[in-house]
Amino acid sequence: MKIIIVTLGSVGDIKPFIWMGRVLSKVGQHLVFLTNPYYEKQITTEGFEFHPIGTIDDYYIAITPPVTTGNKFKDKAEGVKAVKRLFNYLYLKPSKDIYDIVTRLKTPDTIILNHFCVYGAKIAAEKLNIKNININLSPYCLRPFKAVDSFSALIENRMVKVIYNFFDNQLIKKTINNIREELGLKPLKKNSAEWMFEGINWYLFPNWLLNFKLSNDLNTNFVGFPESLKGENNLPDNIMDFFKTHEKPILFTPGTAFQDNKNFFSEAVITLEKMSKPGIFLTKFKDALPEKLPENIIHAEYLPLEHLLDKCCAIVHHGGIGTCYEALKAGIPQLICYRIDEQKGNSHAIKALGVSNELTFKRVSSKLLLEGLEIIHNNDVLIKCNEISKKLHVERTEINLLMYFEKVQAI
Repeated sequence: MKIIIVTLGSVGDIKPFIWMGRVLSKVGQHLVFLTNPYYEKQITTEGFEFHPIGTIDDYYIAITPPVTTGNKFKDKAEGVKAVKRLFNYLYLKPSKDIYDIVTRLKTPDTIILNHFCVYGAKIAAEKLNIKNININLSPYCLRPFKAVDSFSALIENRMVKVIYNFFDNQLIKKTINNIREELGLKPLKKNSAEWMFEGINWYLFPNWLLNFKLSNDLNTNFVGFPESLKGENNLPDNIMDFFKTHEKPILFTPGTAFQDNKNFFSEAVITLEKMSKPGIFLTKFKDALPEKLPENIIHAEYLPLEHLLDKCCAIVHHGGIGTCYEALKAGIPQLICYRIDEQKGNSHAIKALGVSNELTFKRVSSKLLLEGLEIIHNNDVLIKCNEISKKLHVERTEINLLMYFEKVQAI
């Protein structure tokens, strides 16, 4: 059977699909990977057949941060432009190319596994009559499908639909409907979430992470968190040497795709000094760092979190679901400084577990970081962290994935 995996986004949107590819290739499936060429080396190293979607320039344009002017209204407008840029260059622009590639690669037994925002894969599946599985990585995107079991839930449901419809009309539907018309498909009448989530859905997180009930109409298959990509390099010598003299540091990582981190790291330096704690700063954007770091702080462009976090006492991060998972598995408290709505949703879900604090990225200051990091001294939090870590270490995610895959094969 040929499985065409189609995903786009940051590292956190790519790794779960690599994990699925590893699991399915072990049982003899032929894996084909479609993503931005920025990740080509990572994909081909796995031995997967690779086909590029878009260009590396598209990726860098998509992740360009909004311009900061200091004017509240102008900054809001720049933020909207940044969201449009992200969706246009990562998810919308490649849609017709995805359809063309799938058309060329498909076989009678093809199945598509697509990221929940890769609209071109959904169009290809619909037009070419191919089975597709919509892969959802976090609880946030399930908001339109909350069970309406109270008046307040009804109001919230309607508000979410209004927001989605506005977002679609401003950004998505024109491009998608133009492609659909070109291919002889009817224009979308549903909002983009309802369209993408109709049919088979796999959720790469456990059902206990949801802090709300889902509608019975939604197809729900909770696979669980994807396992860490074991086989990545161990920690480098300079980091291991740092641990010898700096016990249990705090890790600060604002996300791989975000560049505007100067305030985040400068306030982190002050915070660590006041706490008399060592720290690790993780970013590939060196110009975001202070000119000179004190001796109790070390910088790295990249470190595998699965090898790092159990040596730390806490993590301060952006709220990406992959980072949330690695921190849960390591059993350490989290301070989540979220930027966008999806990260905010992830943050609320983690906070509801009793293992984190949160604040918006724009409000990051040494004062609020200090307050948020008081969590590392909270005994109840540490006990809860340990309980969840144990639970994740015994979950059988790979078995769940193969079980759901067998069900799809049988359809």
